[in-house]
Amino acid sequence: MSHSRSLISPAQALLRAFFPNGPLYIPGPLLYHTARLEKQRTTAQIRHAGTLRPPESGTYKTRIATGDPFPDITRDRAIEARYVRIPQPDGKLSAPESLRSALLRVKQGTEHLVQITKVDDEATAICRIMTIAELQQQKRDKERVQKEQKKSMKQSIPKQIELNWAIGANDLEHKLAQLQGFIKEGKKVEVVLANKKRQRQATPEEGMEVLRKVREKLAEVDGKEIKEMQGGQVGQHTVLTIRKKGLE
Repeated sequence: MSHSRSLISPAQALLRAFFPNGPLYIPGPLLYHTARLEKQRTTAQIRHAGTLRPPESGTYKTRIATGDPFPDITRDRAIEARYVRIPQPDGKLSAPESLRSALLRVKQGTEHLVQITKVDDEATAICRIMTIAELQQQKRDKERVQKEQKKSMKQSIPKQIELNWAIGANDLEHKLAQLQGFIKEGKKVEVVLANKKRQRQATPEEGMEVLRKVREKLAEVDGKEIKEMQGGQVGQHTVLTIRKKGLE
């Protein structure tokens, strides 16, 4: 009995089994090139595994919305550096090591790897291993400093009290009570004296009496003029800058 020779090769038969509707022939060079590209892609994925990570906590606003206790601190898997250097007890920096390696030394649940500097041209950033307690204390210290700065800035902006040179006795008493309250609170105050349009102009004697009463009230609350008076002539725009003694 004679045997007829197969019209397709074993490779083509295997190709037909997996792809019944596909072509029976793939040119050798194309097959080789495709396999080579696939190998390169797989190798690259293995080599860079763990270096391309999605952000751990997203943007600053997202971190706040999700209840992140440290929204302004870049840490752990949110660090985009490939290599890190960590300050040592002697003040020197460690040799660069992979981010993945550094994260393995962090105690989960009690520590974080915190980014201190920006990522440089060599994909390296200085990071520090910090405990959650240290981060909480750092946050409290920062909030305290910000609160003190805000308070200091608020106190540095002077309060203004405007007086008409021809102000009535009752109105003057009310304004002077305001002045004393501000001085007692340690605030800087600018007392502005000027003539008002369409109102009676003060005589020199009336104007000098207003100035005398302002300075008399200052003495009662230990206030002091901390700048040379601007103006000073009755009817002119005049400014007295005042603050409690010892806070100049």
